[in-house]
Amino acid sequence: HVQGIVSIKGPAGQKVFRSAYRSDFGGFRHTITLSDAGTYELKVTGSAQSMVSDLFGCDDSGILINVQL
Repeated sequence: HVQGIVSIKGPAGQKVFRSAYRSDFGGFRHTITLSDAGTYELKVTGSAQSMVSDLFGCDDSGILINVQL
């Protein structure tokens, strides 16, 4: 399975949202309404959790998306 964090930072760098997820527990789904103008940072990180990833030392993965309102 994969587990990680989904987070959103607001235009001033403040944390707007943060939640952990696991792919084998339903993954992640959330709706959020953003109303303040500016650039928001959506960050999703994940780490494989299995015997193979433990043996071979798989690195964490992540994606960073900037959303302009």
